Amino acid sequence: MTNSGTPSPTGTGTATITYPQPPAPTIGGNGCPGHIEHICPFWTDPATHTFNLYRVYFQNTFTSQISVTTSIDDSIDLAGLSPNTQYNIWVAGVDTGVGVWSANSTVVTFTTDPADPKKDPTRDIQNFACAKDINPLTGRNAVTCTWTAAQDPVVRANIKARCVSSVREPTLVRKRLYGADATALSAFFAVNRDIGTCTFKARFYYARRPASRHVSVVVL
Repeated sequence: MTNSGTPSPTGTGTATITYPQPPAPTIGGNGCPGHIEHICPFWTDPATHTFNLYRVYFQNTFTSQISVTTSIDDSIDLAGLSPNTQYNIWVAGVDTGVGVWSANSTVVTFTTDPADPKKDPTRDIQNFACAKDINPLTGRNAVTCTWTAAQDPVVRANIKARCVSSVREPTLVRKRLYGADATALSAFFAVNRDIGTCTFKARFYYARRPASRHVSVVVL
């Protein structure tokens, strides 16, 4: 975290030297739910003046200037931000009775933390897809599902298929994969259907992250 030394343009009203410039905000962690998508700026009134309203500005290189007005405390939780992104943050104060804003504080630059790998979907298995196949033992229709390996180990997988057609009642096929089968990149299903549509729903479980869900539809 560094001070840029260059205030950003004022947002509303006309700045006046009558009111002193607020000190630059600081970035605190006490009570902040994490710096991945949150930044918690703290600020104080200047030594010679008390403002009854503040406007907190924040901006990154991809978005236009955003401001949040607060009169509750001298801190705020800026939520819904992007992980691993640099933000410029500054404040300005106003006396609401006269409606004149102070000059902006010095800009503080802060970079949010990288995304939590436990919540990063790119680390899950990818490209789950099922396609029509032939059962070599019976010569009847079958389905093979394939996927790309996850960055985190898969400890278990549950895959179920519901097949429907106009000539047979719906059927349900389930497969639970453990150990080497769970870390494999394909699964074979002997659905034994001549015609129909099968919807495959898969849930993959990882050692230290939430399970991921995947769906694929096959027309026989």
